[in-house]
Amino acid sequence: MISQTRWLRVGIFCVTFWSVVSAISAEPVLLKVGDPDRAAILKVVKSLPLVTGMAKDLGKDILMNEVFVQKGGEWAWFSAQPETRDKSWMGEGLLYLLRKKEGKWSIMTGIPEEVMTADDADAAYTTWRQGLLKKYPTLPAGVVPVQ
Repeated sequence: MISQTRWLRVGIFCVTFWSVVSAISAEPVLLKVGDPDRAAILKVVKSLPLVTGMAKDLGKDILMNEVFVQKGGEWAWFSAQPETRDKSWMGEGLLYLLRKKEGKWSIMTGIPEEVMTADDADAAYTTWRQGLLKKYPTLPAGVVPVQ
């Protein structure tokens, strides 16, 4: 007869295993306006020193235009075009990989400058993306867009 402790261990293993499998295979979904995760991610990005510093330097609020947030499990990909309300200033696109832990979103990485400025940017991006998927084994491949 199997003891209750052994059944409990088997149950914990199964729950943990299926949690990891579902996180890895989670189909990414596009987060729309009004989604709480989208709002939380926007708040994280808007609080970056890069964004708050630019707002201070310009003396104007920075808005995010063309916002794209794709989520799969605990992972999300964010891209947006920062600009002032009057469109007198438009910054370079912001691109970040985020992860939600203990209910809080945080930025894991952005696309490195050397990838963006490489002679063959597509190849550099593909290599960088493959490295991310190896570095973060629970990151669903569909979260980070294919170039």
